[in-house]
Amino acid sequence: GGWFGGGGGGGGGNAGGRTDDELFEHLEEMRKEAARYAAELAKQEDEERRAKAPLEKLQRPTLVSRTDTSVTLNLYRSKNTTQTLPKDRCWELSLKREKGDHNYTVFTSVKGRTIVTVSDLSPGTRYCFKARVGRVEGSDGEVTEWGPHSVESAYATSGKPVPEKKSSDAASDATDGAAGSSLNGQAPGGGLSKKAKKRAAKEKAAAAANESERDGVDAVDATQLERQAALRRAAEAAAEREMQELEEMKQKLESKKEKEKKTKAASAGAGAGAGAGA
Repeated sequence: GGWFGGGGGGGGGNAGGRTDDELFEHLEEMRKEAARYAAELAKQEDEERRAKAPLEKLQRPTLVSRTDTSVTLNLYRSKNTTQTLPKDRCWELSLKREKGDHNYTVFTSVKGRTIVTVSDLSPGTRYCFKARVGRVEGSDGEVTEWGPHSVESAYATSGKPVPEKKSSDAASDATDGAAGSSLNGQAPGGGLSKKAKKRAAKEKAAAAANESERDGVDAVDATQLERQAALRRAAEAAAEREMQELEEMKQKLESKKEKEKKTKAASAGAGAGAGAGA
């Protein structure tokens, strides 16, 4: 008889005229189909649950690499740069200068990948970054809801910052240059013009300030030398007192040992005299 069918001629043979191997293969296909159906059902339930669940708050963006003009960030606090977002999620990155900017600017909205490079930045400048996750629905990928922003993180580009010249100094230099080129520092009447006098006064004040600064540096150097000499004298005095104390302790220790030696000798002599008398 077979495993799945009746034995002998009275049982009518296997169901449907199939052999044991064919029945086993059929059952295996049914098991696989049931597993696929269960997986699809679980996926559908998960999508429905995620659609109803509130959007999560992202971790702060973490630094992957940086250059003089760009910063590469990762959405997750991980060194793994191959992670991807679910199809129903995207994330938005905003940034601002740590100094000078009050409001954040949206840099980009990213789907799928979790790594983004922020370019066209200034060298040696510190920027603040924050991100938030969005819910994507429909075939067109429309974002229907945004979650809360992450905690702010701050990173600086490499290199040295470009010095910025103050507008007032630039305007003053331009005005002085124009006056010098047109009148060569001379007023129409033959004397110095007001601007030339002002410039000369500024140069004189700058020279006086430099001289005062040099005097101040010399005074500071003299004060430091005096302080170092006083510290050296104090250290020498402390070392001398310590040597004197050590010498006194040595003398006391030797005196104590000498007394103990005499006491032992006297005790030994007294014991010998008592033995002879007996």
